[in-house]
Amino acid sequence: MLSPDGHTRSFDADARGTVFSDGAAVVLLKRLSDAIADGDPVYALIRGSAVNNDGGGKASFMAPSSAGQAAVIAMAQADAGVDARSISYVEAHGTATPIGDPIEIEGLVSAFRRNTNDIGFCHVGSLKSNVGHMVIAAGVAGVIKTAFALAEQRIPPTLHFRAPNPSIDFASSPFMVNPRLLEWHSDNGPLRAGVSSFGVGGTNAHVVMEQAPAQEPSDAADGPQLLLLSARTPTALAATAERLAAHLGTQPGENLADVAWTLAVGRKAFAHRAAVVAGDAAEAALRLAEVAAASVRSHPSQPADVVFLFPGQGSPYPGMGRALHVAESAFREAFDACVAHAGEVVDFDLRERMWSDDPAALLPTAVMQPAIFTMEYALAQWWMSLGVQPAAMLGHSVGEFVAATLAVTLCTVCIGCGDEARNCIGFQFSASPADGSRFSSRSIRPCTKSASNSSGCI
Repeated sequence: MLSPDGHTRSFDADARGTVFSDGAAVVLLKRLSDAIADGDPVYALIRGSAVNNDGGGKASFMAPSSAGQAAVIAMAQADAGVDARSISYVEAHGTATPIGDPIEIEGLVSAFRRNTNDIGFCHVGSLKSNVGHMVIAAGVAGVIKTAFALAEQRIPPTLHFRAPNPSIDFASSPFMVNPRLLEWHSDNGPLRAGVSSFGVGGTNAHVVMEQAPAQEPSDAADGPQLLLLSARTPTALAATAERLAAHLGTQPGENLADVAWTLAVGRKAFAHRAAVVAGDAAEAALRLAEVAAASVRSHPSQPADVVFLFPGQGSPYPGMGRALHVAESAFREAFDACVAHAGEVVDFDLRERMWSDDPAALLPTAVMQPAIFTMEYALAQWWMSLGVQPAAMLGHSVGEFVAATLAVTLCTVCIGCGDEARNCIGFQFSASPADGSRFSSRSIRPCTKSASNSSGCI
């Protein structure tokens, strides 16, 4: 069973045994629909699988059985609902033993012959020629290799193969050993492969894998992106920046918005931190290299609270919020709700006034104050949707009312509570006198509804 020369020569004429090694492997399995919805990279699909045990019918404990192997392969193909003719690669068990390899090909031929009599259409290989027999991790390692092969559309070579084992009749079988890197394509649907793993005691497993469907590209980055990095030590932070810079330097077409999103929501936050703003991958690589050089002098960040400060009259400008409304759903939802409820009590279109190119459109107090409130409230909701939660809020003039609304003391300007709450902020600005003092603390009363009420009262 053990190779005398330290090489695992799967299916080769000089095969004399295997080389044992150790390993561990992890594969993340997820429903395809969930993975697509979550934007996950999908390397391959598992179409079907089967497991059996033929230990009771073998000649000895360690002797393989072609009948048991053929049965499990046929079961997996039936579970996948595919024809053997559509499978163009098999990641074999391939232990390179004088008995094991011929019996394995015999079992494969028997399983494939149930669907097709064609020859020479399916490549066969084994990861054991690269890393030896990883025992309990051997099967999942073969799955990982095959997943990458499907994703790359290339079949890796089986190492140390020079001439076929004379005990295997490859010429009249569907199979051929792949001795070199091979481009892998199909004219009849997605690429498919089988992966076998056989235990000494008689447990046989086989999975049928398939090329993942093409995924829709994510939206292109729009404007500069914020890249967040963190690590436990200054050295680790510098190394993280260097690795990301190297990656972006070799991938100039990388969608920087995807990189920014993953760094923001898919990584833990540690004490040593850095941030980079860049417009494209090349600029990001340059900035990250600078961060890497400076990170060795970084100091750990300290926990700190966030305070929201809301300005008052005089802060608006033409077109404010228009770009955020297009790009950010949380901002858009809050903004649209404010505008909709304002439209119930004013005789002008607040959105039209706010997004007008005419600076004078915002000058009337009756327009400026609800515009400020709408903008500040929507901005606050957007920041909170990103996980930035204020410990305190301060406001000046109209900003005081935004702070009060968000501090759970009054109804929201944009959601409203119905007729019984006409003195809440959302309606007071339109019902006040025409002298310009649109907001009056004397006429505002606390909302009496529950904070969890479905009417939308905060």
